[in-house]
Amino acid sequence: DIPSEIPMDVVIEVFLAFCLCLMGQVLGSGPFLPVRVVGHSKASTRELSAPLYRTRGFDIYCHRGKAVAIANVIRSKKE
Repeated sequence: DIPSEIPMDVVIEVFLAFCLCLMGQVLGSGPFLPVRVVGHSKASTRELSAPLYRTRGFDIYCHRGKAVAIANVIRSKKE
């Protein structure tokens, strides 16, 4: 017999743990600071957030493709 619903004490415990974690993050983060663009001539028109179709998680600057390309150039110079 497997119960089909989650016990109420588990639901309450998870909800309280979530609230405690949320409270710790909000209280421990400190004050919000303003975002300023410095050293850019078009500071008022510069977009400070990524567009919807592009998120910061997909920005990859160092990847194997560059290393493979360099290795191919070095190998072709040796031959």
